[in-house]
This record gives sequence, structure tokens and C-alpha cells, in this order.
Amino acid sequence: MAQTPQSPGTRGYSVPLARRAAYGLPDVGVGIFVTLKAVLLLPFMTKYLGIPIEMAGLVLTAGLLLDILTDPIVGWLSDNTRGRWGKRVPYIAGGAVVLAVATVLIFAVPSDWQGAAAARWVFASFVLATLGYTLIIIPHGSMTAEMTLNPIERSSLTGWRMALFSVGILIAGGVLPGIIEAFGGGRSGAFWGYLAMMPLIIVPTWLACWAIKRYDQAPPQPLQSPWAQIATVLKNRNFLLLMALFSLQLLGFGLITQSIDFFSTYLVLDQDPGGFFGLVGMLGTFATMFALVTLASMASQPFWTFVSARLGKMRAYQFGMAGFALLMAGFYFTLPSYDINATCWYVVAIGIFYGCLLQLPWALMPDLIEASLDKERRGIGAFNAYWLFGQKLANAVGPGLLALILGRYGWQESTQGAIDQGDAAISALAVSMTLLPAGIFAFSVALLVWLERHLQKG
Repeated sequence: MAQTPQSPGTRGYSVPLARRAAYGLPDVGVGIFVTLKAVLLLPFMTKYLGIPIEMAGLVLTAGLLLDILTDPIVGWLSDNTRGRWGKRVPYIAGGAVVLAVATVLIFAVPSDWQGAAAARWVFASFVLATLGYTLIIIPHGSMTAEMTLNPIERSSLTGWRMALFSVGILIAGGVLPGIIEAFGGGRSGAFWGYLAMMPLIIVPTWLACWAIKRYDQAPPQPLQSPWAQIATVLKNRNFLLLMALFSLQLLGFGLITQSIDFFSTYLVLDQDPGGFFGLVGMLGTFATMFALVTLASMASQPFWTFVSARLGKMRAYQFGMAGFALLMAGFYFTLPSYDINATCWYVVAIGIFYGCLLQLPWALMPDLIEASLDKERRGIGAFNAYWLFGQKLANAVGPGLLALILGRYGWQESTQGAIDQGDAAISALAVSMTLLPAGIFAFSVALLVWLERHLQKG
């Protein structure tokens, strides 16, 4: 029998701790892929495939825009699938295989291909990988609202998801670079490194499917047409505004993440191997910066859960975004960095505020869609599809925007790794990863205040 969701006012948890933890396991593989598309793929194309940065940005942006087209389809399918294996779990399990295989294909570019030819190969493989990503994340995210009706328990489920998502990010940004170097670095090293990541994408996802399948045995319901689902989503203005705000904030954070590799190479001028307790010497500058952001965001999850319980989710969200805006504005005045330790502490602070962005929008979203669901609770997949649509739109615009800015200021491509860049390009990089995100975060706070007042009225 299907698990009966817990009512909002009930104390305690209806979903056991082990299953709440297992629910987050697919996000390990998701975190590995998100790190690839948000941090690593743009510099890889410009440093090793000889793809001009504006063309590389176009590959990412076009691939992510095409991927958006699949979101409503997958949302509708996972809402309306009927079978012995459930309506969500089959897509999640199959999506893991598609994602793992296609991710490796991205780095299987023939050795004599570069420039436009390499860009076409990466584009085709990347589109396939994003389809696998969609097959996982939309059905998986839909289950947060189906496993329990308790808002606090939903926050716990989201916290587990984001913590394990951060584990995937940490593996991809902190561990994988060392594996790639162990395989010789460059194009071949990246191929073997991502081949080693395949089990980490597939196995945790399949374990999660086994653990949460009892919550996916929904009773038969009347099918709902895609047009009816779209109409339901469009009527929920609070959800649409939160989706737009979160997407805007992700655009700001995307400018930061897409810049991390370039930042570590061109804006951190003190690369003392003994810096920050020897981590720079052990991991390298990029992996250290990435690990610090990720670990800080993971460690901050209980803090943001506590703050949201004390202040309310919306107030905690506003506090986090205001702090993020101030932090990034201040960071600009420390660049270029001549003190690796001070920079690392700044990066830790960025990770803490990133933890807010990881948890609170996701925790708020199920609460806002509840009023739009009918008695059969149909349409949850549609809401998750449009929620992901906003994210993907922001993620598509981010790399293209950064690449356009850097390209206009003279950024140069290579096939042999990092090369010297002009002063104008370096200055554009500093502004793009600090002041521009700061402005976006500050603007979003004002809109969050407006949304809170709107919710209070009605």
C-alpha cells in the first residue's frame, strides 16, 4: 500500500530517518553533473578543445535551452504513468544510466578534433546528458510533496537532498580533478576520470529507488491533460514569482560558479602551497576553493534549517540573500588576491550563504503549490517541471552571458591549458563574478519582501 502522507499539523516524522537520507542519494550524481555544466565544461572547452569562449558559451546555452523543451513532457509523463514499478521511480532509475553514459561521451571527442568540430560533438553529448538529468530530477523532486504533507518534514527531506547534492559537488570539484591528473590530465585524463564517476551516478540512484519505492505506489487517478496542468501552474502566481526569483538568483550564482576555474588561475595571485592549512599544496588552488565552498554549504544546512524554524522560511531566505549580496560586493575589493588564506575564508563565507540558496527555495516550493492541488493531488510533476524550467533557463543564460562578456574583452582560447590573458579580460572576470551577482541578489531581496507581504494578505 502507498504510504499515507502526514498531515501538516502532526508532530514528529512519518518518513523514517534512513529513508529520508536515502531519498537524497540521486543528488550525488546530479551534483557531479551540475558541477560539470556549471563549473568545468566551459573552461575545458576553451583550454583543451580550442573552442573560442563565445562558441563554448553558445554550446552550453543552446544545449540547456533545448533541454528545457523536455521538462513539461517528463513532468506530464511522471504524473500520468501507471505501472507496477510506480510513476516516478522508473524514470529516475533509467535517467541515471542515460546521464552516466552521456557524461562520459562528452569527453570522448576524437583526438584530432578541435574548434567547431569538437564543439558539435560536445553539444550532441551534452544534450543527451541533460535529458538524463531531467529524467532524474523532475520525478525525484516531485516526491518531496508526495512523501509527506508536513512542512517541517519536507524541509528535512530537502536538507538531505541538498547535503548529498553537495557531496556530489565536492566529489566533482574536489576529488575528480586529482583523478583526472592521475590519468594524465587534459582530454584523455578527463575521459577516464568521468568514466570512473559512472558508478557514483548510477548506484546511489538505484539504491534510492529501492528505498523510496513504497512512496511511489500511488492509486490509479484520472489522467490530466498537459494543457490542464499548464493552466493549473499558471494560476498559482505565488509559485511563479518564487520560481522567477529563484531562477534570477541562480543566474547570479551561475556567474560565480562558471568563473571559479578562471578565478583560481587568474585572480588568486598568491598560490602558496602551504596556504589554508596546506590544502592548496595537497589539492591545488581550484580544488581547494571548490572544496571550501561545497563543505561550507553542506555544514551550513542545519544552520539554515534552524534559522528558518526561528524566523520562518521566508525571512530566513531574505536574510540569506541580503548577506550574499553584501558579501559578493565586498569580495570585489579584495581582487586580485595576494593573500591565499584571506581569500579562502572569504570563499568559506560564500559557501555558507550558498547553503541558503540550496535549501530554502526548495523547502518553500512544496508549500506554495499545495493550494493548487486537487483532491487526487495531481499535477505535482508539472509544478516540478516548471520549477526546473526556471532553473534551466537561468543556467542556460549564465554561461552564455559570462562567455559573451569575457569574449568581448578579449579572452583567448587554447588547446594546451591556461594561457596569459589581457588586463581588460581579467578585470571583466572580476566584475562578472562579484559585483554583477551582488546586484542580482540585492534586487531579489526586494522582490522576496514583496512576495512575503503578498502571501500575508492572502
